[in-house]
Amino acid sequence: MSTWGSPCDCGACPVAGTSNLFADADEGGPLICLPCLPADGSYQFESWVATDEVERSVVIGYAPLFDDEPFCRHHAEPLLLAGSDFIALAKGEGGKVYVHCEKGYSRAAAVLICYLMKYEGMSLLEAATELKARRARVSPNGALVDALARIEQTLHATPSDVNDVNAVLKKAWLPDYRAGRVKLNKVDVIM
Repeated sequence: MSTWGSPCDCGACPVAGTSNLFADADEGGPLICLPCLPADGSYQFESWVATDEVERSVVIGYAPLFDDEPFCRHHAEPLLLAGSDFIALAKGEGGKVYVHCEKGYSRAAAVLICYLMKYEGMSLLEAATELKARRARVSPNGALVDALARIEQTLHATPSDVNDVNAVLKKAWLPDYRAGRVKLNKVDVIM
């Protein structure tokens, strides 16, 4: 994804300004580098090993999950499931996992909720409540909540009421923060 004035993260795109390389943004969304769009319209989870100069390595997983409701309606489910599988594999091997997105409250939260449902046996409502209790700013977009609800239907016989889930996730946190009842951390240990 790209915005005016900055090239796509692929490293191969020219500096923006060559408008013919970018998708039309008439719908008000971010511009997408056309050479970097998947030809078949599918977005896939990727992982690789990165090693530093003293030979320490870390496995990096990347889910190209954009915080855009139309995108999430079409592509979120397999990416959320792949992200939760990545977390489970790392934890199963004794690793530690750092999950993040740009602001830490929508996409990363959705991946963690998916993990909690699939691997910790929680319902969507239980996972949302647990995560919201540990990170007040958690609030996945509506399309991600809908994708999580569809995933829950495949995992649990009795699905959560989406209205209850949204009530938990959309609970205002700013008044509690201002009153000193909630503290915000840059990194929260969730699991």
